[in-house]
Amino acid sequence: MSGYRINEKDIEAVLDQIRRTNPENASREYAIKKLAAMNELAKELVNKDLEFAELLAKAMEQDSMNSPTSNAETLEATGSSSSGCDDG
Repeated sequence: MSGYRINEKDIEAVLDQIRRTNPENASREYAIKKLAAMNELAKELVNKDLEFAELLAKAMEQDSMNSPTSNAETLEATGSSSSGCDDG
């Protein structure tokens, strides 16, 4: 997870979710902040619970192999997050 970088696909996925659930905050900047906050939370959880880290890594791997959803959606579903920003 330490190698995760926010990317356009994840920004768009989170932005789409924000448009549906919190339209007044539906901006690219808000989506990036949400992804970064989710990543920080995931890092904290991983550092505290190795078993959780393994489950999260497995879920992310399965998601990327078997589903059209993004890592952002997987992390959001687990209550975790992502950091770094790759705008291009």
